[in-house]
Amino acid sequence: MPHSEKTSKSISAIFYPQPFWRYALLFQSWSQLGSWLLIVLLTTLSIYSFLGGLKESPPLAGLLLGVAFGSLTSVVMVVPAQFRIASNNVESIKNVLLALENMRYVESYRIRDVVVYRQKLPKILRWREGEVKVRRNPEGIVIDGPRSILGMVRAKLMNAI
Repeated sequence: MPHSEKTSKSISAIFYPQPFWRYALLFQSWSQLGSWLLIVLLTTLSIYSFLGGLKESPPLAGLLLGVAFGSLTSVVMVVPAQFRIASNNVESIKNVLLALENMRYVESYRIRDVVVYRQKLPKILRWREGEVKVRRNPEGIVIDGPRSILGMVRAKLMNAI
């Protein structure tokens, strides 16, 4: 069996395990919505006060809309997704942990068979939605987390195997 064929069968595609309506809401929690609103308001007011002395500064409403729409990218990046690895050998888990470490993720806590990793950022800049959960079971490894991060982890695993 060619090497790449074995790799593609041992690592699943990324999929979206939650019901469609959860993704349609875009914001996955009230705390995520609240911190996003706070960031948008503080950023808008900071830019507005900085530009306040200029003759042709943008209207506050226009600036608010621009910041809000521009920052939705960060919300879309943490949409929850999942992929699986058919093997739970030491090498597979080591590759997952190395990929997370390279993206500045650190172990946050453990609950039974799940290890949760968070970004190594100040708390104010982290969302719970940015956490990656790694679960080992007899069938292999299940990895849950933000779509953007899982895409990078999966790509690194595909190159490593």
